[in-house]
Amino acid sequence: MKKIYSLIAAVSISTLSFAQDAAPNNKVFHSLGYAVYTEVAAGPVKVDSWIDQYGPHTEVAQDAGFSYFSMFYRFRYNVHEMNDNSAIGLSVTPDLGLAITAYGAGYFNLPVMAEIEFGAGATYNSTAEKGGLFGFGFEMNKLSLINFNNIGSSGSTEHIVQPRNFWVQPVLTTGIRYWNKKNKMKEVNLKFGFGAKNDVLPATYETNGGFRFPPITLRLSFVTFLNY
Repeated sequence: MKKIYSLIAAVSISTLSFAQDAAPNNKVFHSLGYAVYTEVAAGPVKVDSWIDQYGPHTEVAQDAGFSYFSMFYRFRYNVHEMNDNSAIGLSVTPDLGLAITAYGAGYFNLPVMAEIEFGAGATYNSTAEKGGLFGFGFEMNKLSLINFNNIGSSGSTEHIVQPRNFWVQPVLTTGIRYWNKKNKMKEVNLKFGFGAKNDVLPATYETNGGFRFPPITLRLSFVTFLNY
């Protein structure tokens, strides 16, 4: 896990360093995006087992929910531009969402990705009418920024089982770019995070038909370029 954090930090620092060395508005792109009812997140399943005077116990906790409204800023730096209509970029996209779950409220998502840009929006010299991107990387997630209570999934305050509401996992993204009627560069973007590991349920644990989400994030968003 420490290696993942180090990788994310290194990519972020490198991206910002590239941006400072670049000429103004040469390879640096800024954009804002939003999602309304189209961002969901489910953290990894946490299993907690303990023994008290009544015997052994096992409880399962998972935090999951959707964001009513999310807003994010995306910083992108083109590391290499093959031509006017294709480039390789690095992006950092802090995202804050108004999510309410069984455990609390608020959601923060931070993807750091390498992207392949093509067509419109790939470079400032592109004359294409449409374009897009494919990207991959890692994302950090924090669900339930504000904890509503200290009651665990067992409903008791004697032994509190709280979910894992911070996790890191791989992420993929794709998007379609176009010029709107007001001559503004727009993008429809889809982001999908996956791959975090759930705790393993004991063989003796009775699920009672309870459903648990896989640890994923999914966001359909609408983006506007600020300096294009």
